[in-house]
Amino acid sequence: MSQTGYGRGSTFIVLELKDLLSGAKLQERLRSAESVERVPLEERRVQYLYKAAGAVVCMDNDSFDQLEVPESLFGDSAPFLAEGMEVTLSVVNDKVLLARLPAAAVYTVADTDTVRKSTAVPQYKVAVLENGVQVDVPPFIAKGEKIRVSIPHGEYLERA
Repeated sequence: MSQTGYGRGSTFIVLELKDLLSGAKLQERLRSAESVERVPLEERRVQYLYKAAGAVVCMDNDSFDQLEVPESLFGDSAPFLAEGMEVTLSVVNDKVLLARLPAAAVYTVADTDTVRKSTAVPQYKVAVLENGVQVDVPPFIAKGEKIRVSIPHGEYLERA
C-alpha cells in the first residue's frame, strides 16, 4: 500500500491485492475518500487427522465433520503437521482460504548426530524429529527426548 498526492489534486492510495483463490495479483488505485468492503472471514479450529493424496484431512471440533484441505494452503509448515494437532482455518462462504499451524509444537527426537569435539564456539547438532524434519539442537539433546520447535522458523526452542 502506498499513498500518493499530486499538488492540489486529491490523494490516491495504491493497493496491491492478491486473489486468494487463484493467486493472481492486481494493483488498484483508490481515492482517499473511497472505502473498501470487508470480507466476512470465519476462523475455524480443527484437528489434524492424516494426509491423503495432496490433501490434509481435518476434523471440525464443533460438528465432528471431516474436511479435506489442500496441502498447499499450509505452505512450508506442512511437514510440521502432527496427529491431533489443532489447526486454524480461515473460511469464506464454506471455502477454506488459509490454514495456520500453532506457533510452536512439541516433537520427539527420533535420531541425533554425535557431537564433534568441544570448542569455544557453541555448536549444534542435527536432530531428526518423529515427522522426519531436521532441526539443529544443542549437544545435550538425546534421542527420545521431547523438544519444543518454532514452526514458522523451524528452530529448536527448548526442552518440553
